[in-house]
Amino acid sequence: MDTRLQIGCWIGLPSPEAAEIVGGTGFDFAIVDLEHGVAGMETAIRMMMALTATGTPPFVRIPEPSDGWIKRALDAGAAGVIVPRVEDAGTARRLAGFATYGPEGRRGEGTAVARGARWGRDAGGYRSRWRETGGLVLQIESPAGLAVAAEIAAVPGVTQLFFGPSDFSACLGAELADPRVAEAAREVARIARAAGREAGTVTFPGSGFAELAAMGYTHVLGASDIALLVPALDAHLEAARRELGRGQG
Repeated sequence: MDTRLQIGCWIGLPSPEAAEIVGGTGFDFAIVDLEHGVAGMETAIRMMMALTATGTPPFVRIPEPSDGWIKRALDAGAAGVIVPRVEDAGTARRLAGFATYGPEGRRGEGTAVARGARWGRDAGGYRSRWRETGGLVLQIESPAGLAVAAEIAAVPGVTQLFFGPSDFSACLGAELADPRVAEAAREVARIARAAGREAGTVTFPGSGFAELAAMGYTHVLGASDIALLVPALDAHLEAARRELGRGQG
């Protein structure tokens, strides 16, 4: 089993080309964000196609915890689905049911036409592989979620707990650098390890890749297409204007 820390990238732009660029970089995985991103499912499918072509597993963060969103993302070929702000074990069990084929779950039998099953050409193989490799990632983003994280991690079908430091700090009314955020991150990783689950998160002040790996995290994101593009463009234009100002002065 690969024990390296898996390094990922968020993709918020509704662009297969952006996804292809991210995949070509060599990230271990990428997340197509439909919670805060503006892509629809048709565009998300093409983004997944672009990522898959580069060998980068595509995960999809859905905007809400519904049967329809989970089913559509997985049938479209997502390596796993990420559900924001889960705060009770009952919801976790319901979500696991949506993601899991029967008899254990209630995922709809759409393999005859699903892209994930090669448009039906590999229906049986996809169904079997999903039991072994499919991912259901549940985000712990509030003190309420942290309080029941062990119960959530214990639900069959959950593969990863994902700590969301930004929302967690907002719930506290605190800055990201607040020590309580790092302590919560440490606790989510501990709970995930104890349950035999993966642990995912993003870097935040005081907790970079090395610190998070030491906590026990298996999947960490420190980049996003938008977060990298905006400051790079701003810096480029500012530098150009400074250069012209010097040249004309």
